[in-house]
Amino acid sequence: MGAPFHVRPDLPMTYSEQSLCLHPEDGCPATNEISRLRKEMAELEQQIIRDPLTGLYNKRHFNSVLTTEMERTRRTSQPTSLILADLDSFKSINDRYGHPIGDLVLCHAATVIRSVLRMIDIPCRYGGEEFAIILPATPLPIAVQVAERLRIALKSAWVETGKGALAVTASFGVSSFKPGESLDTFLQRTDEKLYEAKRKGKDRVCADTAITEPEACCDEKGTAHI
Repeated sequence: MGAPFHVRPDLPMTYSEQSLCLHPEDGCPATNEISRLRKEMAELEQQIIRDPLTGLYNKRHFNSVLTTEMERTRRTSQPTSLILADLDSFKSINDRYGHPIGDLVLCHAATVIRSVLRMIDIPCRYGGEEFAIILPATPLPIAVQVAERLRIALKSAWVETGKGALAVTASFGVSSFKPGESLDTFLQRTDEKLYEAKRKGKDRVCADTAITEPEACCDEKGTAHI
């Protein structure tokens, strides 16, 4: 099979489409229908790669983009870093406030994440209350700084539940891709740092700094522990 066909609703009408009507500048049912179909196809493409609740990219798109960025690192030596974030005590939020409030918290977290990142970064809902952020052309020390900004921004933005304001925190694992490793290995290393942050008390950033420095974690006060 050939490459997938991508619809561009912004493209001008082609010569063959113009020939469908004698006076296309006056409007034409055929060309109007083509424009409508193009728009619908573009919207469907977005639905395929987006999480319907948060509007972030979904796990399928995450895997595709991360694979592409890893290959880019192999070719160019430009670093690719990854952040995995997991909302702390999310099950307790669902149990106490109900699933609608849980969904509100997830959307709130997605909004905060988008507000901190650059245009080239790729924020995804990885599953449940877990998020993944791909940082192209970003070395590990900068990725750690981004994760710390995310942690502080999330903790500082309270969620109004209708039953009182709710503070939400998250734990973060950060690593950079090592050329030669597989996608699964890269994810596993980052995931291990995420669960290290959970074990050490939550609301903190733990990074796989074996590439440059001894292993470190930053706690809720931003203190690095070597």
